[in-house]
Amino acid sequence: MIKRIYSSLLALVMVVGLLPTTAWADEPDAGSGTTTTISRFNCPTDGCTVTTTDGTSFSHSDSSCPYAEDSRYCSECGYLTHDTETDTYTHKDDCSLKETTQPPATCISCGKTEGNHKEICRFTCPTTGCTVTYDGTDYTHNASSCLYKDPEVYCTECGYMTYSQEDDDYYHADDCSIGKENQDKPSIGGDDAPGPIDQEYLVNGVTYFGVDSDHFADSTKLFIQDMLSARNKKLDNKSTAALWQYLAYCIQDDHGRGTGTGKFKRQFDDVLKEGLAYATGSTGTYAVNHHSGDNNYNVRSSGLIYANSVAAATVAMEKNVHEGYKDAGGKRGSSVKENESLRNDTDPDDVFWMATGAYKTSGKNKKGHYQALGVLFSDFTITTILPEDDGNFYQTTTSTPKANSNTYASNVKNMTNVPVSAQQEISNTTSTTATSTISGSKSYGFEESLEVGYEVGLLGGKGHANLTFTASQTIESGWSEEKSKSDEQTTTYNVGVELPAYTNIMMKQNESEATTTTKYNCPVALNFNVTIVEYTLDPSYNNADPRTQVLATFGANARKNLRQRGVVEFTLTDPNGITWEKLYNNHSGLRNIVETQLAATAPMASAGATFTVVDKAVTSEISGLAPIYSLRQIKTINDVMEYNLSTGEYLYVDTIGLEGLNAQNAVYYGFNPEKGHWILVDAKGKELNDVSDDYIAKLDTDSVTGYTKLIAGKTEGIVYLKYVIDEDVYATAEKPKSYATNNSLHSTAMIAVNVSREAFNEGTITIAGD
Repeated sequence: MIKRIYSSLLALVMVVGLLPTTAWADEPDAGSGTTTTISRFNCPTDGCTVTTTDGTSFSHSDSSCPYAEDSRYCSECGYLTHDTETDTYTHKDDCSLKETTQPPATCISCGKTEGNHKEICRFTCPTTGCTVTYDGTDYTHNASSCLYKDPEVYCTECGYMTYSQEDDDYYHADDCSIGKENQDKPSIGGDDAPGPIDQEYLVNGVTYFGVDSDHFADSTKLFIQDMLSARNKKLDNKSTAALWQYLAYCIQDDHGRGTGTGKFKRQFDDVLKEGLAYATGSTGTYAVNHHSGDNNYNVRSSGLIYANSVAAATVAMEKNVHEGYKDAGGKRGSSVKENESLRNDTDPDDVFWMATGAYKTSGKNKKGHYQALGVLFSDFTITTILPEDDGNFYQTTTSTPKANSNTYASNVKNMTNVPVSAQQEISNTTSTTATSTISGSKSYGFEESLEVGYEVGLLGGKGHANLTFTASQTIESGWSEEKSKSDEQTTTYNVGVELPAYTNIMMKQNESEATTTTKYNCPVALNFNVTIVEYTLDPSYNNADPRTQVLATFGANARKNLRQRGVVEFTLTDPNGITWEKLYNNHSGLRNIVETQLAATAPMASAGATFTVVDKAVTSEISGLAPIYSLRQIKTINDVMEYNLSTGEYLYVDTIGLEGLNAQNAVYYGFNPEKGHWILVDAKGKELNDVSDDYIAKLDTDSVTGYTKLIAGKTEGIVYLKYVIDEDVYATAEKPKSYATNNSLHSTAMIAVNVSREAFNEGTITIAGD
């Protein structure tokens, strides 16, 4: 029973955590507010207060208190029971010490015997001449100026903490485990940064280096993350995000004012750089404890995190800083000043952010006070690069000629009855329409298109050298929606033509269409804006207010903006108050990073692209001449009126000379006697088709030669030769499809044929008018 009670009391003291195991079990450490029924401070005398100034000897406030004698207190069963009748003091019945001598008194704080206190004893105050008194509840320091009155400046493991007047703070011993209880466990998270590819372009002084990312079309978030986190030899095996974060660190080092300019600023800057991606080699998370000067710090980095707006990124970043503050032992409910200007930017946008902070863990005061640095990447746009054809360009061309060429009358004509010379203008017109599509481009903003050699090739070669638009402009036009670029070019020249009387030049217009399609991998480089912001809670004093400020912004393409400010105008003070020349002097190597890396490089990947060029050509040529007036009459040359034939005689009608005349009684241009034929008619104009044995005359066409004979028959009489035209031949320039017919003719050639059985005089064929 006694052993069980003692063990329970000992366990109670150990749970309270204020007594070493060698101390008396009934005396909890002061400050716990806990006393037990056997406590030395629970004096049975009403109104008597028990105190101690050394942890081993006790004073009773009531001078007549019978329990003031040490012998009347048992370390096991408490104050002895007083029998007033016999005036004796006895132990509890179950006390194991009633028949033995009491063990030496040990200090209720450090467990040592009188005069042999440990350095960590609560009664050994570091203030000279200060006496510590304990009444079972509180420790009281009698020196009014004592710095150790606050119970929290005493540690049960390392004793009274060391006071730093410069910091106005108390520090545990370096090897004290309690002093390290708020420190983060070391943790370094990796990233999924893609590797480099062997592709690089130097355009206008900027090196575009290849990144092995295939997310341009399927994920803007992953593509942007790949571009920012990819390491490359051009960046000394750093990433673009890491270099911008390092620049932000240098700017905060020189221009951050949230932690003043004292030792804490120096310590923060010293440890903060350990958490930068520039130092860790990764854009992943980071949490490691670092020591600087006389302080310890949790150094934490969020890694590269996505948000859907600048405001959302700011809220997440400030939450990250507050969590770092709390994990380092900070007790405030609100420890981060909200950055209103960034929180007000609520426009939807892809944003990536990084927050790195150093949080104070050492000392009693200012736990979690911090200096944090945020970098935001936003307003992403794409620069396309038209590369040289390295053999991976696939180009096809299809041509489609248009049927039914158009023939029309020119405005060049001869309205006189004599031949004239004229000039005809010939024109050829080519229209070109170009369309560009890049897979996934609609998800990104477009900034510019650059070319390193294939501009002409995409547009179809040297024949398009005079176009008013470029392939780069076509890519821009088709970036967010499939808009085309078009141009039309016309060439003209003159041709001399001899025009007979009443003729018109006829023109022929031909149309053709050719489509050239090029499939290729288009390099796409990432551009962005950068915002640098700091958050601070100054450890210089306990009641410091959290602060925030935007240290710098690099807009309208951060790379170009940085080049203007940090390279071209580095001797000037920029809009954010940064004098770059001074910044470079304070940070060795930074100028090289800015001039040769941040302002002169950009990450680049490839996207599938198609470039289509449609050429439509309209060409003109002189197709011939056409009569202005329609065919009006046909007559024989030399006005042949009749033929006289005797039976059996014949003549070839194909040799009869004919000419066509127009309404002006002038020669009809294009008349051809072979585009018609002769028929025989009677005096009434009826065609004689039936040929009997008693015919007067007949027409016979030789099947081999094609020539036609007029043969005189055995019957005497008169028949007539009549010339008829083919009715699909003769038209005019204005109406090329409206043909003359035999009915539309005013007159045609008619020759009388007189046949006699007797030979005519002198045995010859008489041709009247010949």
